[in-house]
Amino acid sequence: MKKFYILILFSCVLSISFSQTSADSLKTEKWKNEILNDQNLDATEHISELQDVDLSALLKTDASDQPLGFISDNYERFDIFFTSVKKNDARKNEYLITGKTRVKQNVCDFKGTINLTSAKYYIHKSDLGNYPDSIHLGILIGTYLFEEDPTQPHTGKLQGFLAVRYYVTSGNKILIDDWNNTNNNYSNQQYVGSWISYDGRKIQQCNWGSYRIPASGDLDIGKNEFSPSDKYKANGWEKYPSLFNTIWWK
Repeated sequence: MKKFYILILFSCVLSISFSQTSADSLKTEKWKNEILNDQNLDATEHISELQDVDLSALLKTDASDQPLGFISDNYERFDIFFTSVKKNDARKNEYLITGKTRVKQNVCDFKGTINLTSAKYYIHKSDLGNYPDSIHLGILIGTYLFEEDPTQPHTGKLQGFLAVRYYVTSGNKILIDDWNNTNNNYSNQQYVGSWISYDGRKIQQCNWGSYRIPASGDLDIGKNEFSPSDKYKANGWEKYPSLFNTIWWK
């Protein structure tokens, strides 16, 4: 009888984990498809033109404007910072990433990769803000896999999709799109995916981005800028934004 109850409990855990995985996967796929199917994107693919260009600067995190993030259905505050971003010369469009994550007081080291899979230009950049006619506005799309140090507590891997907007100047310089970062609803460097514990028993939605968090449900109630709902204040957002830009990863 004891074995029977253990089997039922194990089945329930698997069922919950599977349903959570399915729901998280659907959210990620929906977000990715919305990006890929944007009618304002020209169909021409430009990723091959960028494979020999070092785009590390477009992927780096900014200490003065750190990423905003959440983990789990309770929108627990999630912090992440890239301490190193290097182009992998041996593999086209792959970047080697090292950094740290933080949930509450738990800080973990991680390393992994970003693979850029697509680069397209916007047809009407005016739909996204005020840009000069002389620039080309584009978006990079890719996948990421970051593995936290398994010797540290509460660790797993992060995987999903990312989208980064950039622009090309008349002099062919490629820069991160921060042109309209003071405008309402500006966002960039958007990551959507999951955190998966190494034993596979815990799978949680985990998203982050610059200025705004993608696919953040009812967490963000801000009209002009990110503002966490009081409903989730106790989940790490109590002191936002007063202690937001502290250097926690050193």
